[in-house]
Amino acid sequence: MTAIKATEIIEVELSHIPMFERILKWDIRGLAREFEEIDFVKKIECKGNNGMVTVKIKGYRYAEVIHPYVEKTYPCPLVSLVLLVLKKDIMVLIAGSLPTLTEDSVIMKFRIAKPTKHLLWF
Repeated sequence: MTAIKATEIIEVELSHIPMFERILKWDIRGLAREFEEIDFVKKIECKGNNGMVTVKIKGYRYAEVIHPYVEKTYPCPLVSLVLLVLKKDIMVLIAGSLPTLTEDSVIMKFRIAKPTKHLLWF
């Protein structure tokens, strides 16, 4: 299952759940702020360049527990959430590569249809 397919399932099956309704209202900055405030992650960085978006998640609290189980078979749940939030602001075409999963971080790259001025990179 890909992260893009996972976001479609989330949108259809879970969008009525209050927590997911709240997440669906966030942009990438809001997601970063919320997750950093509750110490779920240490830092989320998002940068765009030449039709690609790179998202780096550092200090992901549960990576050590989750990543050994998802590796190449399933998407990391956090990757799916980030993609779900990004899809609202930009047209994500396809993952540029499989996310890089480590014991405390995730790095993901996506191709986008066109750069957008309203999405602030940080």
